[in-house]
Amino acid sequence: MRRKHVVLIALIAVVLLLAAVAPVAAPAVRVGAAYDAPVVEGTFGFIAHQGVVAAEGDLPIKVKEVDPWTVRGDFIPPEEQVESLLSRSDLIIGVGFLYTGAFEMFAPDRPDIDFALIDSFVDLPNVASIAFASNEGSFLMGAAAALTSENDTIGFIGGVDIPIIFEFEAGFVAGVHHINPDAEVLIEYISEWPDLSGFGDPGRAYELAMDMYDDGADVVYHAAGFSGFGLFAAADEFSAANDHVWAIGVDTDQYLVVGPEQAEHILTSMLKRVDVAAYDMIEAEVDGTFTGGLHWYDLAADGVGYATTGGFLDSIIDELEALKAQIIDGSIVVPSWP
Repeated sequence: MRRKHVVLIALIAVVLLLAAVAPVAAPAVRVGAAYDAPVVEGTFGFIAHQGVVAAEGDLPIKVKEVDPWTVRGDFIPPEEQVESLLSRSDLIIGVGFLYTGAFEMFAPDRPDIDFALIDSFVDLPNVASIAFASNEGSFLMGAAAALTSENDTIGFIGGVDIPIIFEFEAGFVAGVHHINPDAEVLIEYISEWPDLSGFGDPGRAYELAMDMYDDGADVVYHAAGFSGFGLFAAADEFSAANDHVWAIGVDTDQYLVVGPEQAEHILTSMLKRVDVAAYDMIEAEVDGTFTGGLHWYDLAADGVGYATTGGFLDSIIDELEALKAQIIDGSIVVPSWP
Protein backbone atom coordinates (compact mmCIF):
# COMPACT_ATOMS: atom_id res chain seq x y z
CA MET A 1 0.00 0.00 0.00
CA ARG A 2 2.83 2.36 0.89
CA ARG A 3 4.47 1.69 -2.48
CA LYS A 4 1.25 2.66 -4.27
CA HIS A 5 1.18 5.91 -2.37
CA VAL A 6 4.77 6.60 -3.33
CA VAL A 7 4.03 5.89 -7.01
CA LEU A 8 0.92 8.07 -6.90
CA ILE A 9 2.82 10.93 -5.28
CA ALA A 10 5.56 10.59 -7.89
CA LEU A 11 3.02 10.71 -10.72
CA ILE A 12 1.39 13.79 -9.26
CA ALA A 13 4.79 15.43 -8.97
CA VAL A 14 5.58 14.67 -12.61
CA VAL A 15 2.22 16.09 -13.75
CA LEU A 16 2.76 19.25 -11.72
CA LEU A 17 6.27 19.61 -13.07
CA LEU A 18 5.10 19.22 -16.67
CA ALA A 19 2.32 21.72 -16.09
CA ALA A 20 4.84 24.18 -14.70
CA VAL A 21 7.19 23.97 -17.68
CA ALA A 22 4.58 23.55 -20.46
CA PRO A 23 4.24 26.63 -22.65
CA VAL A 24 1.12 28.65 -21.98
CA ALA A 25 -0.62 29.89 -25.11
CA ALA A 26 -0.70 33.68 -25.28
CA PRO A 27 -4.18 35.15 -25.28
CA ALA A 28 -5.45 36.13 -28.71
CA VAL A 29 -4.88 39.75 -29.65
CA ARG A 30 -8.20 41.51 -29.97
CA VAL A 31 -8.55 43.42 -33.23
CA GLY A 32 -11.36 45.82 -34.02
CA ALA A 33 -11.86 47.02 -37.59
CA ALA A 34 -14.17 49.90 -38.45
CA TYR A 35 -15.16 50.53 -42.06
CA ASP A 36 -16.52 53.79 -43.44
CA ALA A 37 -18.95 51.96 -45.76
CA PRO A 38 -20.46 48.50 -46.11
CA VAL A 39 -17.84 45.94 -47.11
CA VAL A 40 -18.72 45.24 -50.75
CA GLU A 41 -16.47 43.23 -53.06
CA GLY A 42 -14.32 45.45 -55.22
CA THR A 43 -14.33 48.42 -52.87
CA PHE A 44 -11.66 50.06 -50.71
CA GLY A 45 -13.12 48.58 -47.52
CA PHE A 46 -13.26 45.09 -48.98
CA ILE A 47 -9.51 45.17 -49.66
CA ALA A 48 -8.80 46.05 -46.04
CA HIS A 49 -11.22 43.32 -44.95
CA GLN A 50 -9.23 40.80 -46.99
CA GLY A 51 -6.11 41.78 -45.08
CA VAL A 52 -7.92 41.30 -41.77
CA VAL A 53 -9.23 37.90 -42.88
CA ALA A 54 -5.74 36.82 -43.96
CA ALA A 55 -4.33 37.84 -40.58
CA GLU A 56 -7.11 35.97 -38.82
CA GLY A 57 -6.04 32.83 -40.65
CA ASP A 58 -2.35 33.25 -39.84
CA LEU A 59 -2.16 34.88 -36.43
CA PRO A 60 -3.60 34.39 -32.93
CA ILE A 61 -6.20 37.14 -33.08
CA LYS A 62 -9.86 37.65 -32.36
CA VAL A 63 -11.61 40.04 -34.74
CA LYS A 64 -14.66 42.29 -34.44
CA GLU A 65 -15.67 44.29 -37.53
CA VAL A 66 -18.20 47.13 -37.73
CA ASP A 67 -19.46 49.42 -40.47
CA PRO A 68 -21.98 52.29 -40.48
CA TRP A 69 -24.94 49.89 -40.63
CA THR A 70 -23.66 46.95 -38.57
CA VAL A 71 -25.88 47.31 -35.51
CA ARG A 72 -28.96 49.14 -36.70
CA GLY A 73 -30.59 50.30 -39.91
CA ASP A 74 -29.70 53.98 -39.65
CA PHE A 75 -26.24 55.49 -40.09
CA ILE A 76 -23.79 54.98 -37.21
CA PRO A 77 -21.24 57.82 -36.96
CA PRO A 78 -17.53 56.92 -36.88
CA GLU A 79 -17.26 58.01 -33.25
CA GLU A 80 -19.94 55.52 -32.20
CA GLN A 81 -18.34 52.73 -34.21
CA VAL A 82 -14.97 53.27 -32.56
CA GLU A 83 -16.50 53.64 -29.11
CA SER A 84 -18.24 50.29 -29.54
CA LEU A 85 -14.81 48.66 -30.07
CA LEU A 86 -12.92 50.23 -27.17
CA SER A 87 -13.82 47.63 -24.55
CA ARG A 88 -13.03 44.67 -26.80
CA SER A 89 -9.86 45.69 -28.67
CA ASP A 90 -6.10 45.83 -28.27
CA LEU A 91 -5.81 47.31 -31.75
CA ILE A 92 -8.44 49.32 -33.65
CA ILE A 93 -8.09 49.85 -37.39
CA GLY A 94 -10.01 52.74 -38.92
CA VAL A 95 -10.47 52.14 -42.65
CA GLY A 96 -10.79 55.61 -44.13
CA PHE A 97 -10.07 59.24 -43.31
CA LEU A 98 -13.51 59.60 -41.70
CA TYR A 99 -12.07 58.04 -38.53
CA THR A 100 -9.64 60.92 -37.99
CA GLY A 101 -11.91 62.75 -35.55
CA ALA A 102 -12.84 59.56 -33.68
CA PHE A 103 -9.18 58.63 -33.16
CA GLU A 104 -8.36 62.15 -32.02
CA MET A 105 -11.23 61.84 -29.53
CA PHE A 106 -10.43 58.45 -28.01
CA ALA A 107 -6.73 57.66 -28.55
CA PRO A 108 -5.30 60.25 -26.10
CA ASP A 109 -7.21 58.74 -23.17
CA ARG A 110 -6.59 55.11 -24.15
CA PRO A 111 -2.83 54.52 -24.22
CA ASP A 112 -3.60 50.85 -23.56
CA ILE A 113 -5.04 50.56 -27.09
CA ASP A 114 -3.16 50.92 -30.37
CA PHE A 115 -4.87 52.58 -33.32
CA ALA A 116 -4.15 52.29 -37.05
CA LEU A 117 -5.66 54.97 -39.29
CA ILE A 118 -5.78 54.44 -43.03
CA ASP A 119 -5.63 57.47 -45.32
CA SER A 120 -5.23 60.15 -42.68
CA PHE A 121 -2.84 61.36 -39.98
CA VAL A 122 -3.17 61.75 -36.21
CA ASP A 123 -0.03 62.78 -34.34
CA LEU A 124 -0.25 60.56 -31.26
CA PRO A 125 2.22 57.90 -30.04
CA ASN A 126 -0.38 55.11 -30.10
CA VAL A 127 -1.70 55.94 -33.59
CA ALA A 128 -0.11 54.53 -36.76
CA SER A 129 -1.09 56.77 -39.65
CA ILE A 130 -1.03 54.84 -42.92
CA ALA A 131 -0.57 56.77 -46.17
CA PHE A 132 -0.40 55.57 -49.76
CA ALA A 133 1.32 57.27 -52.68
CA SER A 134 -1.87 57.29 -54.73
CA ASN A 135 -0.39 59.99 -56.93
CA GLU A 136 2.42 57.63 -57.99
CA GLY A 137 0.05 54.80 -58.88
CA SER A 138 -2.25 57.26 -60.67
CA PHE A 139 0.68 58.58 -62.69
CA LEU A 140 1.07 55.12 -64.19
CA MET A 141 -2.67 55.04 -64.89
CA GLY A 142 -2.39 58.36 -66.71
CA ALA A 143 0.53 57.06 -68.74
CA ALA A 144 -1.41 53.90 -69.61
CA ALA A 145 -4.39 56.00 -70.66
CA ALA A 146 -2.29 58.26 -72.89
CA LEU A 147 -0.49 55.31 -74.47
CA THR A 148 -3.85 53.68 -75.23
CA SER A 149 -5.99 56.67 -76.24
CA GLU A 150 -6.59 57.25 -79.93
CA ASN A 151 -8.54 60.49 -79.47
CA ASP A 152 -6.13 62.46 -77.23
CA THR A 153 -9.09 63.09 -74.91
CA ILE A 154 -9.12 61.36 -71.53
CA GLY A 155 -11.40 61.62 -68.48
CA PHE A 156 -11.06 61.60 -64.71
CA ILE A 157 -14.00 61.17 -62.30
CA GLY A 158 -13.40 61.88 -58.62
CA GLY A 159 -15.84 60.90 -55.92
CA VAL A 160 -15.59 63.95 -53.65
CA ASP A 161 -13.41 67.06 -54.01
CA ILE A 162 -11.14 66.40 -51.05
CA PRO A 163 -7.32 66.42 -50.81
CA ILE A 164 -6.91 62.66 -50.85
CA ILE A 165 -8.74 62.45 -54.20
CA PHE A 166 -6.84 65.47 -55.53
CA GLU A 167 -3.75 63.24 -55.23
CA PHE A 168 -5.28 60.79 -57.69
CA GLU A 169 -6.20 63.59 -60.08
CA ALA A 170 -2.77 65.25 -59.89
CA GLY A 171 -0.86 62.05 -60.52
CA PHE A 172 -3.17 60.94 -63.31
CA VAL A 173 -3.01 64.23 -65.21
CA ALA A 174 0.78 64.32 -64.81
CA GLY A 175 1.02 60.80 -66.24
CA VAL A 176 -1.16 61.67 -69.21
CA HIS A 177 0.85 64.79 -70.03
CA HIS A 178 4.19 63.02 -69.51
CA ILE A 179 3.27 60.82 -72.47
CA ASN A 180 1.18 63.29 -74.46
CA PRO A 181 1.48 66.97 -73.49
CA ASP A 182 -1.28 67.87 -75.95
CA ALA A 183 -3.90 65.49 -74.56
CA GLU A 184 -7.02 67.02 -73.02
CA VAL A 185 -8.08 65.69 -69.62
CA LEU A 186 -11.74 66.15 -68.71
CA ILE A 187 -12.20 66.36 -64.93
CA GLU A 188 -15.42 65.99 -62.94
CA TYR A 189 -16.27 65.41 -59.28
CA ILE A 190 -19.52 63.73 -58.26
CA SER A 191 -20.08 65.69 -55.04
CA GLU A 192 -18.50 68.51 -53.06
CA TRP A 193 -17.28 68.33 -49.47
CA PRO A 194 -18.86 67.80 -46.96
CA ASP A 195 -21.30 65.81 -49.11
CA LEU A 196 -19.77 62.32 -49.28
CA SER A 197 -22.43 60.83 -51.53
CA GLY A 198 -19.97 60.94 -54.42
CA PHE A 199 -18.42 57.71 -53.21
CA GLY A 200 -21.74 55.88 -53.38
CA ASP A 201 -23.53 57.23 -56.44
CA PRO A 202 -22.92 55.00 -59.47
CA GLY A 203 -25.86 56.61 -61.26
CA ARG A 204 -24.17 60.00 -61.29
CA ALA A 205 -20.84 58.47 -62.27
CA TYR A 206 -22.61 56.81 -65.18
CA GLU A 207 -23.97 60.17 -66.34
CA LEU A 208 -20.61 61.91 -66.09
CA ALA A 209 -18.85 59.07 -67.90
CA MET A 210 -21.38 59.06 -70.73
CA ASP A 211 -20.89 62.82 -71.13
CA MET A 212 -17.12 62.34 -71.29
CA TYR A 213 -17.39 59.57 -73.87
CA ASP A 214 -19.79 61.74 -75.89
CA ASP A 215 -17.21 64.54 -75.74
CA GLY A 216 -14.56 62.33 -77.26
CA ALA A 217 -12.83 60.71 -74.30
CA ASP A 218 -11.91 57.10 -75.01
CA VAL A 219 -10.31 56.33 -71.63
CA VAL A 220 -11.80 57.39 -68.26
CA TYR A 221 -10.24 56.80 -64.83
CA HIS A 222 -12.24 56.94 -61.61
CA ALA A 223 -11.27 57.52 -57.99
CA ALA A 224 -14.82 57.35 -56.70
CA GLY A 225 -15.26 54.21 -54.64
CA PHE A 226 -18.51 52.34 -55.23
CA SER A 227 -19.58 55.00 -57.76
CA GLY A 228 -17.01 53.59 -60.17
CA PHE A 229 -19.38 50.79 -61.11
CA GLY A 230 -21.40 53.43 -62.95
CA LEU A 231 -18.33 54.19 -65.08
CA PHE A 232 -18.00 50.55 -66.07
CA ALA A 233 -21.66 50.37 -67.07
CA ALA A 234 -21.26 53.52 -69.17
CA ALA A 235 -18.18 52.16 -70.96
CA ASP A 236 -20.02 48.97 -71.85
CA GLU A 237 -23.18 50.75 -73.01
CA PHE A 238 -21.36 53.43 -75.01
CA SER A 239 -19.22 50.86 -76.79
CA ALA A 240 -22.27 48.88 -77.84
CA ALA A 241 -23.38 51.75 -80.10
CA ASN A 242 -20.05 53.46 -80.82
CA ASP A 243 -16.32 52.78 -80.94
CA HIS A 244 -14.80 50.76 -78.12
CA VAL A 245 -13.91 52.85 -75.07
CA TRP A 246 -11.95 52.09 -71.91
CA ALA A 247 -12.39 52.55 -68.17
CA ILE A 248 -9.71 52.38 -65.48
CA GLY A 249 -10.54 51.06 -62.01
CA VAL A 250 -9.08 51.86 -58.63
CA ASP A 251 -8.01 50.33 -55.30
CA THR A 252 -8.40 46.69 -56.37
CA ASP A 253 -8.34 44.74 -59.64
CA GLN A 254 -11.84 45.72 -60.73
CA TYR A 255 -11.65 43.55 -63.84
CA LEU A 256 -12.31 40.68 -61.43
CA VAL A 257 -15.44 42.11 -59.78
CA VAL A 258 -17.65 42.91 -62.77
CA GLY A 259 -19.34 40.76 -65.40
CA PRO A 260 -17.47 39.66 -68.53
CA GLU A 261 -19.13 42.32 -70.73
CA GLN A 262 -17.93 45.20 -68.56
CA ALA A 263 -14.56 43.58 -67.87
CA GLU A 264 -13.73 43.88 -71.58
CA HIS A 265 -13.62 47.65 -71.07
CA ILE A 266 -11.44 47.78 -67.94
CA LEU A 267 -8.00 48.62 -69.26
CA THR A 268 -6.36 48.28 -65.85
CA SER A 269 -6.84 49.32 -62.21
CA MET A 270 -4.63 51.28 -59.82
CA LEU A 271 -3.92 48.96 -56.91
CA LYS A 272 -3.87 50.38 -53.40
CA ARG A 273 -2.60 47.65 -51.07
CA VAL A 274 -4.77 48.40 -48.08
CA ASP A 275 -4.87 44.67 -47.37
CA VAL A 276 -1.09 44.61 -46.90
CA ALA A 277 -1.23 47.62 -44.58
CA ALA A 278 -3.99 46.11 -42.44
CA TYR A 279 -2.11 42.81 -42.18
CA ASP A 280 1.13 44.61 -41.31
CA MET A 281 -0.52 46.53 -38.47
CA ILE A 282 -2.08 43.39 -37.01
CA GLU A 283 1.15 41.41 -37.29
CA ALA A 284 3.05 44.21 -35.54
CA GLU A 285 0.49 44.23 -32.73
CA VAL A 286 0.85 40.48 -32.29
CA ASP A 287 4.67 40.67 -32.38
CA GLY A 288 4.79 43.59 -29.98
CA THR A 289 6.49 45.81 -32.58
CA PHE A 290 3.62 48.21 -33.25
CA THR A 291 4.75 51.82 -33.57
CA GLY A 292 2.86 55.05 -34.04
CA GLY A 293 3.72 57.72 -36.56
CA LEU A 294 3.58 57.77 -40.35
CA HIS A 295 3.73 54.49 -42.26
CA TRP A 296 4.32 55.17 -45.96
CA TYR A 297 3.25 52.78 -48.74
CA ASP A 298 4.55 53.88 -52.15
CA LEU A 299 5.68 52.29 -55.41
CA ALA A 300 9.04 51.38 -53.91
CA ALA A 301 7.30 49.45 -51.12
CA ASP A 302 4.72 47.91 -53.49
CA GLY A 303 2.09 49.85 -51.59
CA VAL A 304 0.56 50.94 -54.90
CA GLY A 305 0.73 49.42 -58.36
CA TYR A 306 -1.41 48.38 -61.29
CA ALA A 307 -3.35 45.36 -62.51
CA THR A 308 -2.61 43.48 -65.72
CA THR A 309 -5.60 41.13 -65.77
CA GLY A 310 -7.13 40.86 -69.23
CA GLY A 311 -3.83 41.39 -70.99
CA PHE A 312 -4.82 44.83 -72.30
CA LEU A 313 -1.53 46.37 -71.14
CA ASP A 314 0.71 43.70 -72.65
CA SER A 315 2.05 45.96 -75.40
CA ILE A 316 2.92 48.84 -73.04
CA ILE A 317 4.05 47.10 -69.84
CA ASP A 318 7.73 47.71 -70.62
CA GLU A 319 7.06 51.45 -70.87
CA LEU A 320 5.06 51.46 -67.65
CA GLU A 321 7.77 49.54 -65.80
CA ALA A 322 10.39 52.00 -67.04
CA LEU A 323 8.29 54.89 -65.72
CA LYS A 324 7.81 53.06 -62.42
CA ALA A 325 11.58 52.66 -62.06
CA GLN A 326 12.10 56.37 -62.76
CA ILE A 327 9.58 57.31 -60.06
CA ILE A 328 11.27 55.00 -57.56
CA ASP A 329 14.76 56.36 -58.28
CA GLY A 330 13.55 59.96 -58.20
CA SER A 331 14.04 60.76 -61.87
CA ILE A 332 10.32 61.53 -62.07
CA VAL A 333 8.74 63.47 -59.22
CA VAL A 334 4.98 63.06 -59.24
CA PRO A 335 2.86 65.98 -58.01
CA SER A 336 0.30 65.38 -55.27
CA TRP A 337 -1.76 68.52 -55.88
CA PRO A 338 -3.53 69.55 -59.10
